[in-house]
Amino acid sequence: MDRAQKRLDNLTKPLGSLGRLEELARRIAGITGKENPSLKNKVIFTMAA
Repeated sequence: MDRAQKRLDNLTKPLGSLGRLEELARRIAGITGKENPSLKNKVIFTMAA
């Protein structure tokens, strides 16, 4: 997961600016064991109240 965090930190964006999305990316990297995992079936949920 450290390598995934370093990869996220090296992207062109302010450090930590994606918040929970970065945490999720780090967790997925840890689960899959891949620094740059690819997700085949992507879904986006947009909700409002």
